[in-house]
Amino acid sequence: NSHVRIDNLDMTGVYEAENATAYSANLVQDSEATASNGMSMTGFDAAGSYITFTNKNGASSIVVRYKTVVDSKLSVSVTYRDDVDNANIMKTEDLGVIHFPSTGGSYRTAAFNAYIRDGMQLTLTKKVGDTVDPSLVIDNLAFSDKYEAEAAVLGGSAAANYEGEGSTASNKAQVIATGGTGASLTFDHVKAANRL
Repeated sequence: NSHVRIDNLDMTGVYEAENATAYSANLVQDSEATASNGMSMTGFDAAGSYITFTNKNGASSIVVRYKTVVDSKLSVSVTYRDDVDNANIMKTEDLGVIHFPSTGGSYRTAAFNAYIRDGMQLTLTKKVGDTVDPSLVIDNLAFSDKYEAEAAVLGGSAAANYEGEGSTASNKAQVIATGGTGASLTFDHVKAANRL
């Protein structure tokens, strides 16, 4: 049926950007009434800019509350202990890119599906090739056990559809046009589970 709309698969820990585990010296805390805790972070357009959050519980995705006037994107990586016997041996793995579509200057959320184990540090970085507009502001990041359908790898006629602020979808977006031949959603970096 082409009228089937998929919102998400669903638990959350929200971390304010200004309380991140670490961030580059060029990032600036900005006092702002519309930010969730009255503060946000700016300055992501400088080369090498980064912000790091430590996940306290396992997660299946991240959801970033942000605003930007121009489409932007940041690289996503995780750092974790790679040796059970030696806490000093760390490994960093690149997971991909999170896209921040233009919001016209008002807050919205962007999702990135990834299995993030307890204690992993997740970093958003402006790497070579990442386009980041100076207007990008990050308010907070949530580690969630929800897989957002619009952040999946879409195939065939399946398409992500931003539905606006009035939407009842969890991230104001859903996947539509799933009824066509070959339409598919593929969830990458998922953690083991016994129920869908």
